[in-house]
Amino acid sequence: MGKSQILAALFTLFSAILAIPSSSSQNPKDVQKWAETLTHKEEKITKLHFYFHRIAGKTGVGVVSQANMTSPSRADFGFLVIKDDPLTLGPELSSTHIGYAQGMSALASLEDVALAESFTFVFTDGAHNGSTVAVLGSNFILHEYREMPVVGGSGVFRLARGVVTYRTVFYNTNGDAAVEVNLVALHF
Repeated sequence: MGKSQILAALFTLFSAILAIPSSSSQNPKDVQKWAETLTHKEEKITKLHFYFHRIAGKTGVGVVSQANMTSPSRADFGFLVIKDDPLTLGPELSSTHIGYAQGMSALASLEDVALAESFTFVFTDGAHNGSTVAVLGSNFILHEYREMPVVGGSGVFRLARGVVTYRTVFYNTNGDAAVEVNLVALHF
């Protein structure tokens, strides 16, 4: 099995793991009891607005792997980054910290600058502490607005589905960025 096949298999496995919802109590009996109440529960809708920050060389490990190409790609095809980006309430990195965006991004287009992303928003603040929202999809980072699907969640976002939209509010040539996030999720 080649390096690219192993990376593709790992990306698929990692994406599947992120989409598996967990419960506040992870005891199988407690989760089963919770699941039995679903037919009697109404879904909630949650709207969140926050920012994530990419700090070059600090919040992500770049070039975990890169595709071997015989011709140069416009978009560094195959470039893979593992990230742990801080989430804040405001666009400044110094604003209130509410969690992390943890996962992987890979440049996955030969024609455009598009990331295939699989990551989880891990919230560490008050009401959402310990809860997660899993996101999986393509992020065309040069577009002003981007949309990606919410594919799962845990804690207060158990069984989440919905959408996140992104807008880059700051970027520099070092690779630092601040990205505005609007999240709309249906969950129990």
